[in-house]
Amino acid sequence: MNGLTLAGAVGVARVLAANRILTDMDISSGRIPDAGAAIIGRGLLLNDSLSSLRMSNNPMTSLGASRLLAAIEENVDSRLCMLDIQSVVVYDDVFAILARLKERLSSFRLICSDSFATRRAASTATQCDS
Repeated sequence: MNGLTLAGAVGVARVLAANRILTDMDISSGRIPDAGAAIIGRGLLLNDSLSSLRMSNNPMTSLGASRLLAAIEENVDSRLCMLDIQSVVVYDDVFAILARLKERLSSFRLICSDSFATRRAASTATQCDS
């Protein structure tokens, strides 16, 4: 297990904001909480090269997931097409953002844990794999 935690999330956000070459990032099991996800989201606001971000097995909740997706949605130049937060159970707030995001990035894929909202979201053309 790496130990990025909240302090490491600041560094990740800086890398995402400045790097224009990086296409894939795996920070799974980094002990990144919701606040760290929000910080990483700020880096995603400025990134136009990343295509996949793996953040499974971090202690974030649906709140952290919604912060990440909101940043991806806000960044009109984002090329992110896959966000893996497999261990996070997400709820309606995440699916609302995901539905709007998929209007612009139709191939975007969210990998998350199953929840009651997953079954309902399947009927609105959003995707959440377990």
